[in-house]
Amino acid sequence: MGHGEPLVLASSGIAQGYLANIRSLVERARETDYVMPIWLPYLPLLIVLASMFGIFIVLAASEAKPVWEIRHGEPGFAVGEYSRDNVEFALDIGAIFLFLAMLIAGLIVQAYVVYKWIDRRNKHFARTHALYENIVEYLEALGIQEPEIAQMRSIVQEMRYREPHRSPVLWLILIIIPVTIVSLIAQLYVYHFLTRDYYEHEVREQMFYRQLSELLKRHGVYLEPPEQTVPDRNTVLYIILSIVTLGLFFLYWVYVMTEDPNRHFTAHSGVEQNLIRALESLAAPTA
Repeated sequence: MGHGEPLVLASSGIAQGYLANIRSLVERARETDYVMPIWLPYLPLLIVLASMFGIFIVLAASEAKPVWEIRHGEPGFAVGEYSRDNVEFALDIGAIFLFLAMLIAGLIVQAYVVYKWIDRRNKHFARTHALYENIVEYLEALGIQEPEIAQMRSIVQEMRYREPHRSPVLWLILIIIPVTIVSLIAQLYVYHFLTRDYYEHEVREQMFYRQLSELLKRHGVYLEPPEQTVPDRNTVLYIILSIVTLGLFFLYWVYVMTEDPNRHFTAHSGVEQNLIRALESLAAPTA
């Protein structure tokens, strides 16, 4: 079959099965490609700050004068030590419970954020690995036997090897373990792979799409390769900057780990719709 012509083969039934898989995997992006609100990772910090402010108010109230007391059914001012100590004790207990409640709430939100960071990475990578495998199988089912096919299959195999599943539960446990050095190292490593993995994933995707685009072009179908949306970030530099700034740079790093995948997922949505149209055109019957 000459270049520039749509492919219509006896094996088109098998090819249509792979095409249906591709459509299904693209639709699954609604479930796997979670776009996290930018404010959510900062919510634990806001909760801690709010709890500190609340404790300050409670402790300030415990030092206030006068203290109201009910005597014989009539309100009055109490200057006795017994009455004042009781009120101060109650306010101190309230401050402790407020702090603990807010601390637990902050830890729960933080655990959820870390879990979702890692979980959405795993789900997106697994979905795209399956998507690209089905694309290769679809092209082969259409009878395409060109050098790009082997290159694309090799890229998918490298993706599976270089982009393994990372257990969100395991890393969450290591981060919250009550040993400072272990927790710190685990947190830094999680920040590292959540920053680097998306960039390296995009690089491999671009290699895959370049091969696919060249193949499709020879059959008269145009598909523009996606642009790089995740910058090449130096995590060693980020760690140094976090130390130098006494942790303040972590605030920016948290933003990066949230927004880079968000941009990647948003870009994927448009690219994958174009991908489906291109693959459908490849096997479209001639008029």
